Amino acid sequence: MRLFVLSGLAAAMTLTACSGGDGEADAKTPAGDAAASEVATGADEASNAPRVVPAPEGSLAGEVMALGSPDAPLTIIEYASLTCPGCAAFHVQILPEIKEKYIDTGKVRFEFREFPTDPQNLAYAGFYLARCAATQKGSSAYFAMIDTLFKRQRDWAYGPTPGETLEEIAAQAGISREALQDCFFREEVKTAVAQNVTAGIEEHNVGVTPSFIVNDIAFDWGRSAEGMSNAIEAELAKLEQ
Repeated sequence: MRLFVLSGLAAAMTLTACSGGDGEADAKTPAGDAAASEVATGADEASNAPRVVPAPEGSLAGEVMALGSPDAPLTIIEYASLTCPGCAAFHVQILPEIKEKYIDTGKVRFEFREFPTDPQNLAYAGFYLARCAATQKGSSAYFAMIDTLFKRQRDWAYGPTPGETLEEIAAQAGISREALQDCFFREEVKTAVAQNVTAGIEEHNVGVTPSFIVNDIAFDWGRSAEGMSNAIEAELAKLEQ
C-alpha cells in the first residue's frame, strides 16, 4: 500500500517534527492559511480529483473520544500526535496507571484530541484509521487503536514501509484495505480531526504535544505517573474547597 500526500482542507497550521530530549513536538504559528495534510491510500498519483465518502449510517467515528464517566468531577483534555515519541511514552508508560487510579474510579474524565505533528501525513493517517475503527464501537475501539499505534509507533511512523504496516494494523482490527482507503475520505472522520486541531490552535494555544488542558488552562502534568497523580490530586482538592 502506498501513501500520498494531497492538498487538504483541514486546519490551518504547520507543525515541526518531534524534537528535544523529552520527545515532545513543538508547534509553530501558521504562516497564512496553510492547509493541513490529508492522506490517500492506494490512489492514482496522477489523479487529484476530490473524493468524499459519506459517513456510514449510525457511525460513531465523529464523536468526542473520551474515557471515564461524563459525570466525573474533573475533565482532562489531551492534545497529542501519533507520531510524537513523547506522546507515545505518556500513553504506554503513564496513562495506564492514571486510568486505573482516576479514570476507572470515576474521578477523572479523559478526553483525547488529535493534533498531528511531523510527519503530518502519517499522523493524519493514523488518526483517520483510529476514527474508522470507532465507527461501530465508539471510544472503546478508538482508544484500542490509539494504544496499538502508540505501541507500534516506530514500526509504522518511522519504519521503512509505513503504508504496509498501517494496512497490517488495520487488518488486525478487521478493517479491509478497501475500507481503510475509504476512511481517508470519510466526511465525519476528517471533520472531527480538523475540529480538534482548530480547537487546539484557537481555543487552547497548543504549542507542544502532549499538552493537557483543565478548565481551559494548560495543565502541568508532571512528566511522570507520580507527578501527574500529584497534579490531579491538587485539582481534585480545589473542587472540594
